[in-house]
Amino acid sequence: MTVLSGQQTEVRRVTVGVVGAAVTEIKTGVNAGEQVVLADLSQPLPTSNTNTRGLVGGGGRPAGAGGGR
Repeated sequence: MTVLSGQQTEVRRVTVGVVGAAVTEIKTGVNAGEQVVLADLSQPLPTSNTNTRGLVGGGGRPAGAGGGR
């Protein structure tokens, strides 16, 4: 896990407790009030210009909807 320490980041080993769909318990390795880095700062962050080709459906009939006579 990466923790923000002043203006620098610091990688630390942590002990994970309960893992849920939206939250994860960190039992050791991070102190109360410290900030955890949730993104890899060496990689560009996604923007509104991110390629989403293939993720958005087009118009037309849904799959399996046939024309009837």
